[in-house]
Amino acid sequence: MRFGVIWDKGYLLIPGVFDEPWFSNGIENVIYIPRNLQTAFWSFPKILNEKPFIEPSWNGLSIWITTPAFIFAFFAPIKRKLVQYLWAAILPIFLFVLAHGSNGFAQFGYRFAIDFYPFLILLTALGVEKMGLKKIHWILLLLGVIVNLWGVVWINIFGWVIF
Repeated sequence: MRFGVIWDKGYLLIPGVFDEPWFSNGIENVIYIPRNLQTAFWSFPKILNEKPFIEPSWNGLSIWITTPAFIFAFFAPIKRKLVQYLWAAILPIFLFVLAHGSNGFAQFGYRFAIDFYPFLILLTALGVEKMGLKKIHWILLLLGVIVNLWGVVWINIFGWVIF
């Protein structure tokens, strides 16, 4: 309703949007999926030879680096209807954001994953419930908190934003 149509045409209103190299094949295109998969699952912090020795990649960081506890989503009982519905919600959303021309630059993490994180959080909780709360759950949760705290401190306190 915002644009007078039932779909979002906001990107089309940006002057020169198709001149941007990341939208060279349109706003949404399956050709972008490999690039976004790279960001979502295989983007790491940059290792430096001088202080501070490690910095986030502003192209994004892998989901499993920023939130390693999400691995327990795969332990949720797949025979349970709720688990099936959650995966059925995540997969089309994830495919749609993977086909987007931009990966969300500049960001800490994989920006567009937040579109399906509520479902993934619930799946993770169901996976932990199935396994029973163990030390490994706390370790991965703490690791995710530390990684995200590093991002907050890096950006907001020290202002170490390098593009």
